[in-house]
Amino acid sequence: MPECRDGVGDRPPLGGARDPAGVVWMVRVEGKLRVWDWAAGPPPTRLMWPVRTPASSDLSRHVPVATKSMTTGGVLGLESGLEHDLVRVLDRRSDVVWLVEQPMRLRFVRRRNGRAVRHVPDLLSVHDDRRVVVWDARPSGRQDDLFCLKAQLTAEACAAVGWGYEVFAGLSPVERANLLWVDGARQEPAWAPAASLVLWDFLTSGDRTLGEVLALDKGAGHLVSTLWHLIWRGAVHCDLSTPITVSTPLQWCETAAVR
Repeated sequence: MPECRDGVGDRPPLGGARDPAGVVWMVRVEGKLRVWDWAAGPPPTRLMWPVRTPASSDLSRHVPVATKSMTTGGVLGLESGLEHDLVRVLDRRSDVVWLVEQPMRLRFVRRRNGRAVRHVPDLLSVHDDRRVVVWDARPSGRQDDLFCLKAQLTAEACAAVGWGYEVFAGLSPVERANLLWVDGARQEPAWAPAASLVLWDFLTSGDRTLGEVLALDKGAGHLVSTLWHLIWRGAVHCDLSTPITVSTPLQWCETAAVR
C-alpha cells in the first residue's frame, strides 16, 4: 500500500457507535441505513445493501455500469471500469461466496483540513473460510495523498474488526484482455456435464495444449465452449497472464470436480 504523507494529527472522537479503532461505520441492512455497533458482532454481509447508488455527471471520470454477478445471482452497480475488472477477478474465484458493492460509509477520527475524513470503499467480498475483505479499486497513478490516507485508515479499521483490506490497481493489458474473453463463457452451457467428462479424460491423460482441444472438438463447438467455461471457473488451468495461442498449455486442476 502506498505510504501516506498527511501530517494532520488526530482530533477528539466524533459521536456515534464505533469499532475498536474508533471508526463510525454506516451500513445499509435490508434497505435501512444505520450506524453499526460492533459490540453486537459484525453486520450480516448477505443482508447488506449498497450505501449509495453510483451516478455520473458531465464532469465525471467514469460512467456507472450494472453487471450481473455469478456469485450473488444479482446485479452489482459499479462506478468504474476498474471496479468491473475487480468484479470479474473475484466473480470467478471458487473461494468467494458473496459480493457487496459500495458496502459501507466510514467516518474516521482523523481530520483533514478541519473536516472528518470519510470514505466509501468500492467492494466487499466474503470467502468460504468466513474471511471478509474490503476492496478499493484505484490505478497506481491515481493513488494520491488523500487516497493513501483513506486507504491507511480503512485498512486499520478493517484490521480492528478482523476484516481484510486490499487495493486493486488493475491488471496487465494481456491479462485484462484474456479475462474479458473467458468472462464471456461464465454461463455454463447445457451440454457442459457430458463435455466436461470428455475434457477431463483428455486433459488428465497427458500434457495438452489449446490446439489439441480445438482439434478434438472437430468443429462441433461443444468441447470448445465448455473448455472456456471451465477455464473461467478455474477447473482448467490456463495462464491468463500471457497471450493465449494454440500452444498454450492446459491442465485440469486437481481440486476441481467434474460436474
